[in-house]
Amino acid sequence: MPEKKIRTAVIGVGYLGRHHVEQLLRIPEADLVGVYDIKTEVAAEVQRRYNVSA
Repeated sequence: MPEKKIRTAVIGVGYLGRHHVEQLLRIPEADLVGVYDIKTEVAAEVQRRYNVSA
């Protein structure tokens, strides 16, 4: 049976939020499904940089 991944999202992708994104991407059991920031251009840049779909 395939191992299920834990779907996660990061709210707020400033300095610490980006650190959380980087660490979540290193965990095989985690699936980063989204990021959000009140500054939409910051969220969009993080989505592009880390290949996050939402």
